[in-house]
Amino acid sequence: MRAALLFIVICLVCLPGPLSPGDLTGGQIRENAAMIEEQRTADASRRKEILLRLDEYLQRINGFTEKETGVRLTSPLAPDRIQGVEPVTHSHPDEKASEEPLAAYITGRAVRMRAGAGAGSKTISRLDLGEKVSLLEKSDRTDTMNGRTYPWILVRKNDGLEGWVFGAYISRKNPLAGADKKSQGPDDSDSMLDLPSAGKLTSNFGYRVDPVTGEKGVFHSGIDIAAPAGTPVKAAADGTVLECGFYSNGYGNLVVIGHNGGLRTCYGHLSAIAIRKGDIVGRGDVIGSVGSSGRATGTHLHFEVRKGGAAQNPQKYLR
Repeated sequence: MRAALLFIVICLVCLPGPLSPGDLTGGQIRENAAMIEEQRTADASRRKEILLRLDEYLQRINGFTEKETGVRLTSPLAPDRIQGVEPVTHSHPDEKASEEPLAAYITGRAVRMRAGAGAGSKTISRLDLGEKVSLLEKSDRTDTMNGRTYPWILVRKNDGLEGWVFGAYISRKNPLAGADKKSQGPDDSDSMLDLPSAGKLTSNFGYRVDPVTGEKGVFHSGIDIAAPAGTPVKAAADGTVLECGFYSNGYGNLVVIGHNGGLRTCYGHLSAIAIRKGDIVGRGDVIGSVGSSGRATGTHLHFEVRKGGAAQNPQKYLR
């Protein structure tokens, strides 16, 4: 009996101490880390191979189509085209987001409001000189009347009636604001900008709920214009292309144009870019097309106006 107890005591003394979690898992962690690094290297190599093949394919396609269409397709993922964020760094002014659509004024007398975007559509109302309306949508159709070529604009009257008005009779400035203000046509000042795309305004400038994350109080540095993919995007005014390419900070395919007075306009989420850096563009020139590249929940144009590097409310500059 005594011998048996002595044998048990000796066995207990000889047992190894408890293993720490580090001793138990350290080897496995190192093995997993090595496997992850190996997979990451393989993925990077494969991704590079795919991007190179995609770029070669786009070059072949552009060889057939660029001369005919004037539009050059670019790869939104090509590493050599990904640029920094400095030209479009966000700023955060205290201005609140406007809950109202863009406002404008009628610059003619007895201007027809029509049921559709065209001179042949039924007249549903008439608008007075200086009457304030809300801008809802810009048509991709243009007409020429009395030597003026403009698109049609969907507007809403104060009584809620909506209809289409020829763009020559709409201005962001009130024609009755001053005694010396006698113009019956649109304001052609170089400091005013054209809406760069047909479509519907879906998001204003200022703080809003982020459409991707749902986070509240996120600053939106421009306006969003929803439109089908491929809708032409045009320069808002005369200027020089300062930047164009794919930006990794959420803008996707982006064009930045410099204008007189230190203004810059930015056009984001494009599906294609039709110009090059350094090009001189005129008001209304096609610079690309609407898309959903970058951080976007649907096809739309993100349009910004910047001065001195700070984002401005585009509604103050659009005519």
